[in-house]
This record gives sequence, structure tokens and C-alpha cells, in this order.
Amino acid sequence: MLCCLRVIRQVCVMYETLERERFRRFFAAWWEDHARRDRSNRTCCSTDCERQREVAHVAQPTAENREDDATGAVGEEDPWVVLAHRSVAEFVGGESWEQGEVATEVEADQRGEEVQRVLVSGHDGEEQEEDPLARINERRRHLKTYWRRLIRSVRDIYGGRLTYAANFDQYEFVGFWDELDLLAINAYFPLRGSYEPDLSRDELSTRLEAGWRGVLQRLDEFLKQRGIPRHRVLFSELGYVERANSTIEPWASTGFSVLPSNDGPRLVVWEDQPPDEAERALAIRGLFNANMALGGELLNGILYWKLSTIPAHREVEPFVLVIGDEGPEDPMLGELRRFTKKL
Repeated sequence: MLCCLRVIRQVCVMYETLERERFRRFFAAWWEDHARRDRSNRTCCSTDCERQREVAHVAQPTAENREDDATGAVGEEDPWVVLAHRSVAEFVGGESWEQGEVATEVEADQRGEEVQRVLVSGHDGEEQEEDPLARINERRRHLKTYWRRLIRSVRDIYGGRLTYAANFDQYEFVGFWDELDLLAINAYFPLRGSYEPDLSRDELSTRLEAGWRGVLQRLDEFLKQRGIPRHRVLFSELGYVERANSTIEPWASTGFSVLPSNDGPRLVVWEDQPPDEAERALAIRGLFNANMALGGELLNGILYWKLSTIPAHREVEPFVLVIGDEGPEDPMLGELRRFTKKL
């Protein structure tokens, strides 16, 4: 029986290895084809390419939708636009705007040539009965009003501090931070942008601290812009897998990503990254140092994902940090203890 189980396990491992190799080849070929088409599109002069390059109208909020933010409505600082990827730009217009993607003006600028703004109020200047952009902004206003009322109702029966956890790429769109006591963020911020497996520990440590400095400076500026400079930040979720390169896309524990590298685009399968308990410890050290460099008052605390006292959890939870285990202590614990003395 034991022999049969071993054979079955070997077959499963072989199958998994073959599948991963097949996917590697597939996506390597896909990336080369994608790059080839992109080069072709950049140099082509056909009618289709020219049509894709046309800049459509910018979808701007109307005066009626620019109400005072104190009422919970959309403010001047974050108008919404509708974008379309260039490859489908000619199919997205006033009648089929839902195929597009909603974003802020700031996001649209950051995306550059990857997307283009599309007309949402009609074709060739024709007005539709209902502007979809106005409908989006109306929904946002109702949501913000609902949350403000809910927060005030909770305060009537609860005397403690209140917050709301937003994802690291969404906190700027929350419209009721002024009603809360803390800015809470699920903080899976990318701390570096490219695949560099040959970095020394000192170089990696410097990169990670610089990444956190940029993140915290943006948070500090955001609080001032929103008129809540005394609010502190709680990282309501923060964690890393115990593998190399975990600070590039901290949310990624499975699957793959195509990352820039010194040798060109690199397909990275996250489960195949070698074990490395040092990188995530350096990330926490970088956070502590960056917070102290800004005065030590911005960060109010960390809720680390995921603590456990059961060593077997390492087999099922790639983010786990086991505490109280026999043997050498994980270096992450020492870095986290520094926060308990300061925050």
C-alpha cells in the first residue's frame, strides 16, 4: 500500500512539473508574440492602427456632479473617466461604454498610452438621455452618504476608535476618512518593480527601505490633502510569503507574473521561488526605518498576516509566521518586536 502511494505521489509530482514547463513555454511564446505585435503596431500606418491611435473625448463630470465633498458627493479632486484598452478602442463608445474601464483622471495619466479615454455621452456630439458618467458619480455619492450615516450611528453606541480597511491601491478613493479615527490599509504595496535575483542583502535592504519611504511619504501627503493631517495609519493587513522576491508583488503567493529584468521580460512562477526567510524580515526592517525617518508618528500599528503557533500551517499557508516553534527563531519576529517598543 505504501509503495502504491509513493508511486502515485511520484506521478503527481511528474505531472505537475510537466504542466509547469508547458505553461512556461506557452507564456514565453505568448510574450514574444505580444512584443512582436506591439512593435508592429508602433510602426504600422494602416487605417486600423490610425483609428486606434485617435484620441477620443475626455469624459468629464458635469457641473451638477461636482458638489461639495462635505455632502458626500464627488469632489473636484477625483473626477472619473471611462477608459478603453487601445486594442478594443474602436468598439467602445457611447452605446457600449460598459466594455470600458472606470478610473480617475490621475490613474488615466499614469496608464499612459496603454489606454485611451473614450466618449461616454454619445457619438459625434449627440447627447444620450442618461450620461453613464453621471450615473457612476451618483452611485459614489450615495455610497459615501450611506457610510457617513453608518459611522455616526455607530458612534452613538460605541466610544472606541473607528476605522475602515481599504486596499493599498484603493485608499485614495474612500470619501469618508474624515469621519474616522485612523486610516487603515491592507498594505501589500510593491516595494520594488523588477526581478533582480542577484541583489546582495545590503542592496536589497536599501531598495526595500526606499520603497517604504516612498509609500509613507505618499500617505503623509494624502492625509494633508484630505485635511486630516493628525490621522495616523494602521496597516490592517501586512504579510509576505517566505520566498525570494516576495516584495515585488507581496500579494502573490501562487500563479505567475511577467516582470521586467535586466535581461528583458521574465516569467516568474511564484511557487518556484526559492525559500528565503530573510527578504520578508528586511521588508519589515525597512518599514520600521522609513517610519522613524519620517518622525515615527505616521504609523499607528500593524496587523500581521498570518501568525500561528502551529508549525503544520507552513504546509497550507504560504504567508504564515510561526511563533513559539522549537528551533532557530524566524528573523521576522525580531523585526516585528521593534514595533512593539515604539508604536
